[in-house]
Amino acid sequence: GQTLRGWRRNLTGLGALFALVYQVRFYGKLVLQHVRQIGEWDFMCFWTWGRMGATGLDFYNPAAGLVFAQGRSDEFIRETLNTGFWYPPQTMLMLTPLGHFSPHVALIGWYAVQFSFLIATAILLWRMFAQRSGALGFLAVILLVLALHGAQETIEYAQSTFIALFLTLLVWKDKLLWRAGIWASLGLIVKPYMAIWLLFLVLLRNWKALVAAAGGFLVICL
Repeated sequence: GQTLRGWRRNLTGLGALFALVYQVRFYGKLVLQHVRQIGEWDFMCFWTWGRMGATGLDFYNPAAGLVFAQGRSDEFIRETLNTGFWYPPQTMLMLTPLGHFSPHVALIGWYAVQFSFLIATAILLWRMFAQRSGALGFLAVILLVLALHGAQETIEYAQSTFIALFLTLLVWKDKLLWRAGIWASLGLIVKPYMAIWLLFLVLLRNWKALVAAAGGFLVICL
């Protein structure tokens, strides 16, 4: 009856809580490991470009990047420094702040931002698809996000995937509203492939969102 269902729910919630503690411990150890010994991929790419932006160097000029070649692997020099910046100029709005700090301090701040977006993403997923399930549903959502191999890789390589995912969810949530264009234009700062959402808005004939996207992108460019 009601008592048995209550016990099952409590036991499920307790199990989910223990699983969450395990995941938090796992990710905490992963972050600590990478803060102590920063790998070249992908954070040092971000930091190097951010440092170039912060110091006024031409981040599209491969010769300017060679200033940071000391102590770097041949692969890093070939793939990152010798090619110039991989992204559009607007992405430097996200990366330049990193260049104002040492790599270790910048990485700690970057991880704080990434985990903030991870939590925001889990909340948004819960509100969009599982809000009626209550706190237990939220625990399930955040556990599913943390259990994804892509989530582990995002933290391991200090990527920007959680920011892109959060903005993707906002575009989908507001796809019939003008705000979707703002989220799409912000997404272009993070990942150029987020431009695909503009095509999605065209297919929906959400012209107000496309105007908002153009306006948002213009403001970003300024």
